[in-house]
Amino acid sequence: MTQEYSSQHTRPAVFDFDVHLVFDFSKVDDNKELVQKYLDAKEKVWKLQHDIKIIGFEVELFCEDLGHDRISTGIYSLMNDEWLVKPTKADFVPDEELIRSKAEKFMSRVKDIESDIESGKDLEKVSEKIKKLWKKIKDSRKAGLQKDGEFSVENLVFKLLRRNGYIERIIKAKRLAYDKRYK
Repeated sequence: MTQEYSSQHTRPAVFDFDVHLVFDFSKVDDNKELVQKYLDAKEKVWKLQHDIKIIGFEVELFCEDLGHDRISTGIYSLMNDEWLVKPTKADFVPDEELIRSKAEKFMSRVKDIESDIESGKDLEKVSEKIKKLWKKIKDSRKAGLQKDGEFSVENLVFKLLRRNGYIERIIKAKRLAYDKRYK
């Protein structure tokens, strides 16, 4: 994918729809870690195969344990067709310059990785760079969500990266580096 960062996509997407499939892991007799890994894999496959939008907003799918703390302004039960936590309008003004600046640093690193793969640099080192970058993005988002919720700068950076195709580019780079490494 060659989608580039453009001025029409500089504003972070603040809204999306998260669909959480909630499982009661306490009913799993053996190897909860294996069940979580399986659900994580199914989640990734679903994301790769589907581009679902509700009134123009992206839909994200998550599989999680019933005991997991959810950070969201609204929770609607699809099963029971009712609000569990009704959302309220938040007065929020994003720091667009900070979000853009942080996102551009990640975007630059993605481009460097793609260039390394294209030029045939040490693919083991490139794979390690990809792993570190992806961990940094995920850990940053997680920390932001825990500290400041869904309007955190870190979460909005992630959404900007996703909307501009950089998350997909990281996944593609990881796959390409692996394939080239083991040809």
